[in-house]
Amino acid sequence: MKGQSAVEYLTTYSWMILAVAVVAGVAYTNIENSCTTSSSDFYTDSMAINGFGVDNSDNFVLDIQNTRYQDIRFNKINITVNDRTENKTLGYNLSSSQSTEISMSGFETGTGCNTLEINIDYDLGRLQGQQATGIIRAPISFKNT
Repeated sequence: MKGQSAVEYLTTYSWMILAVAVVAGVAYTNIENSCTTSSSDFYTDSMAINGFGVDNSDNFVLDIQNTRYQDIRFNKINITVNDRTENKTLGYNLSSSQSTEISMSGFETGTGCNTLEINIDYDLGRLQGQQATGIIRAPISFKNT
């Protein structure tokens, strides 16, 4: 009698056990492949990162705000993704409390999550050669050329 009850239990509830297993498997694979977009480690009192992304022309765009009371002169930006580094000479000023977009060509969005190491070289008044560094985690990479 006990053997019959166990078989009836399995046949009655096996569809639910299978459904839970399928949902758990799908959820696990989707969570594993997702990429939480974030920026961190931009520890400077001179500027703030307001946003970033890749535009329709395959340019990586970084929206930066001057948080100081004096002008900032942006000299150069370096971006490293997966041991490949590209740089761009900038050479322009940003007034106090103003925002600007720094763009760099040759990027694409994808499905994998990458770590972009950003280094911005800037001058703040007489303080030349200042560095702002940080990390962006996003599904962004260099285009294969």
